[in-house]
Amino acid sequence: MRLRPATELCAFPLAGLTSNMINLLPVVFVSLVLLDSHCLAMNLRLRKSSLRDLDAIARVVAASSYQEPANAWKYPDRDRYPDDAYKCLRVDYLKYIRNDEQRWHCMVTEKVEQNDKDATIIAVALWEVSAIPELAHEKPHSSSFRPDQAVLSGTEQAVDESCTRRDAAPRRLQAWKDTLPPYRKANMTSKWGPNLHLQYVGTQPEFQRHGAATVLLKWGIATAQEHNLWIGLFGSPMGSLFYKHLGFEVVGDVKVQAEGEEEYVVVTAMGLPPSKADEAAERLDKL
Repeated sequence: MRLRPATELCAFPLAGLTSNMINLLPVVFVSLVLLDSHCLAMNLRLRKSSLRDLDAIARVVAASSYQEPANAWKYPDRDRYPDDAYKCLRVDYLKYIRNDEQRWHCMVTEKVEQNDKDATIIAVALWEVSAIPELAHEKPHSSSFRPDQAVLSGTEQAVDESCTRRDAAPRRLQAWKDTLPPYRKANMTSKWGPNLHLQYVGTQPEFQRHGAATVLLKWGIATAQEHNLWIGLFGSPMGSLFYKHLGFEVVGDVKVQAEGEEEYVVVTAMGLPPSKADEAAERLDKL
């Protein structure tokens, strides 16, 4: 396949690229179409995250997850402690990127400036990839990065791995952990076998609807199709409507409730079979 420069395109379908092809490409540029059908003057670059991306990733995830109903339920005091999400997400994503558990694969979309040198991470996707050994066993490539440090605006800032979120409701966090993994095992993995699981995907709010998350989803769809795997996820009320449009099948609604509380949240367990991968990629192209 010959890749044309982004300036020649309004929409560039990634569905025909395998994950190995994408990982080998030094740069994948994409220009996408807005809903008003005008070409977006933005270059997007897809790549695997590195340890040096830690601060940028934490900021994107903190900002993009803020309005999620489940996030508001788990972290009811987030407005009282606005910095806790960023600080503790740095701890979480240090572990994900470092991948000591050999199960995580974090991908990012960058907005690349016209000089083709400066780039800003604007979207993040975290995949659980234990079903694909060559991805699960990958380690980060930033050899000059010390695991206890991260780069922030030219200075190094230690990662406090004992970070505790003061904005969290501990019983709700525990209910979340006690409910979703067993549900996935009993109702998704038991039926599909090993699968690719989308743990999180989000875009910096000011760059939403510009196609950055679409690039990340296409990578996952192509990777799952290449290995003949289902994609599983737990969708929010709004997110599940989007995934249904792509062709994801509903497994069931999952109620998450802390013991002794009346308030709860509902997420929808969903899966995309390999047979619908092409259809999902085509629908993403038309967004």
